[in-house]
Amino acid sequence: MKRLLLPLVVSFVAACGPHSPKTSAEPESGQTFEQALGLMCQVDQMAGLDADDDPIGVEGARVDWIHQNVDNGDAIELFTLMRVKSHTEQAEMMRRHTQKANIAECALADTLTEQASVLD
Repeated sequence: MKRLLLPLVVSFVAACGPHSPKTSAEPESGQTFEQALGLMCQVDQMAGLDADDDPIGVEGARVDWIHQNVDNGDAIELFTLMRVKSHTEQAEMMRRHTQKANIAECALADTLTEQASVLD
């Protein structure tokens, strides 16, 4: 019985040993948070969307385009969190993050602010 436990214990200890976790400065995809945020800000233009079209259709197209083109984990997390917020809160979140990233303009935040007066 002891002979069976020893390899199991050794394997477990080796698996729990020290690992070098990735730091947030190392983008998993090669796409930085700032690059991903810039893409998100320009989603309507890049995807050929008209914000004045059907809001549900535009929102779905935005989601699809962002899922296909944004692959930075932090930006995906931000986008996921935004989806459960009102348009006003989404715009505020985008502005807060773009300001921290030194992105001067964000068309998506502007559009979300405009839509908030109609949809929220």
